[in-house]
Amino acid sequence: MTENLHAEILSVAPLQTAERLAALGRTLDAVPELAPEKMGPRDPPRTRITSVEQQLVEWAPKIMPGDYYNQFMVRAKPHASGLLWVTGDIWAFPPIAPHQLDLDVDETWFAEPDRAARLEVFADLFRRACESMDAFWGGAELTSLRRQRNDFVRAAQVAGTLALPTLGSGWDVREHALWDIPWLLYLGPAFVARWGDRLSALGVRRDPTANGGLVIWSTPHPFVFEPLAREMLDYAWKRPFHEALGDGAIVHESWRDPGRGVVVPTYEDHRRATAGG
Repeated sequence: MTENLHAEILSVAPLQTAERLAALGRTLDAVPELAPEKMGPRDPPRTRITSVEQQLVEWAPKIMPGDYYNQFMVRAKPHASGLLWVTGDIWAFPPIAPHQLDLDVDETWFAEPDRAARLEVFADLFRRACESMDAFWGGAELTSLRRQRNDFVRAAQVAGTLALPTLGSGWDVREHALWDIPWLLYLGPAFVARWGDRLSALGVRRDPTANGGLVIWSTPHPFVFEPLAREMLDYAWKRPFHEALGDGAIVHESWRDPGRGVVVPTYEDHRRATAGG
């Protein structure tokens, strides 16, 4: 099965404006070795582009309140893809649907001898995308870890040790806890304000962002998949996060819901911490 390094970034800032989309486009254009070659609202995208910024600015007037809008992205070498999901008016939707950017790069691009340098390129792109989106949360990790976590969650639900409300209930885990700990963990300014010094010793590296957030490197590199792991906390590097942030702050197989906004910020908290939100 193909392995990718996958990034996911969420924002409740007014990303649907041409100005905000242009800033995100410039961020993606600034890394030409990973910038998309084709974009469009269908998968696979068909429109060949030379500038993400131009594509997004031309797309912006089509984004109207009352609907969701997609831009798929793809490039051939290295194989990379992405999906930008924009909500016309976040706050008019019950439940709230944040803007979302997904980016995937084929794992083989990070092979030695260029691994360290290319991981820095990817991590810098991740950080700058979080900044340009004025995001509230982001994560990056191998797709193998994502699949394994999904298996752990399903097994815990079947065993009855983990209860998560069904889709469509209006309940959103992002307002109740963090969804595990990835290689790169971006926490927006509302998280930083809430947890403060508890974040200061986590991970192996911490990079502040221009919008008041923080990117935490949980491990020196993302290639930490353990096929024999049987639960999330079999990964020892995750345990300090659970200890520092407290019971209920991170989903695991025996997690109990502490309630909306009790241990993590709500979407309204993120909105208040967002420039122009």
